[in-house]
Amino acid sequence: MRWIALIFAILPAYACIKGFAGYDSSYPAMPQLTEPLSLLVFSSICAIFFVASSRAAKRTARFEQWLQLNAESVIQHGATYEGAEINRHTEVRRFLVALSVIVASFKIPTRHHIAGLDNFAHKQIQYSLATLVCGWWGVPWGPVYTVQSLAKNVSGGYIMTIEEYLAELQRR
Repeated sequence: MRWIALIFAILPAYACIKGFAGYDSSYPAMPQLTEPLSLLVFSSICAIFFVASSRAAKRTARFEQWLQLNAESVIQHGATYEGAEINRHTEVRRFLVALSVIVASFKIPTRHHIAGLDNFAHKQIQYSLATLVCGWWGVPWGPVYTVQSLAKNVSGGYIMTIEEYLAELQRR
């Protein structure tokens, strides 16, 4: 999914540069600059999404590697990861983000957020706001995915324990 965001970041940026290159100062600026500027904003949002999802993927991979290496001690008596106590009952949550671009709509699960490491309320608000801003714009699934994502986020997301998360990792 993040590679789609990269493509959506590069192509509009290229079109934006072409738009600025074709700018003629003898005409009124607003109509000529509106399209390149909107493409630049869209491109920037896609680039930010790409960077954020890449960082989240790295953080998830680091945690999963640590969890697999320390699975036995986490299940038996707990272990410390980045200053937080992780045991078999530690809560793990995933939220949903709806993203839409005209005819393409996506309902994307976030990375796993760990109790003690992540502020669930902050993440719940963050992903719900992102869904409200970016989810509606696709036809026909944008509004449907937006409502589904908001309903799941408001209810607390997908909730599991570290023990269930380890079982999921072992099935992969």
